[in-house]
Amino acid sequence: SEFTNAGVYTFVASIDSDCYELNNWESEDVTIDKAIIETPSLDEDEFTYNSDIQLPQISKADEKLTISYANSNSISVGEYTATISILDSYYNNYEFDGKLQSIEFTYNITKAPLEIVVQDQTYEFGTTLATIFSKQQIINGLVELGEGTLYEGDFLDTTNAKLISSNYMIRDDALYGPSTYNLSIEGITNKNYEISVTDGTLTITKKETYLVWDGYTDLVYSP
Repeated sequence: SEFTNAGVYTFVASIDSDCYELNNWESEDVTIDKAIIETPSLDEDEFTYNSDIQLPQISKADEKLTISYANSNSISVGEYTATISILDSYYNNYEFDGKLQSIEFTYNITKAPLEIVVQDQTYEFGTTLATIFSKQQIINGLVELGEGTLYEGDFLDTTNAKLISSNYMIRDDALYGPSTYNLSIEGITNKNYEISVTDGTLTITKKETYLVWDGYTDLVYSP
């Protein structure tokens, strides 16, 4: 007989003859072990966020294997798991090293790089900050996107956005100290982006003043 499947088989001897008989024969068990499948791996274990579903595959195609995912909608940044298993139709005759029928792997989606560029600003001495550095203006002009892609449907959270400077104390009242200063921003966030900031400059110009002469032309010196 042919034994094509893994398992334990018992052999019993017999003689089809009237002239002979068997003495001292015991049945014998024979084990056919499962074939070992080479330990598989993922074709990729790290992706960069791109707003689409990203799923790894088995690195080397094998008709005996299948892959499943703990989260088949892996879009956002995070760590995910995938399991490579032996198909049921091969389950009885194959196994991974260590008598395993499935192996769990982890893969990661990492943050996409995105540059925020602070635009240069020029204002006159005495201008009130509240009128120029509102949250709406942070979105609509004080900063622009540089290198990287803000994918369709994604938004930057400016709830805690705050203008900062390395050499100028930004106060809530009017601008002071005519000169040119560093201008940056912090607090713009999105969990799927690694945000970097390219600083701009804040230039405060002197305020023009006018001298009005009262009309006197004849003045007498008085010591």
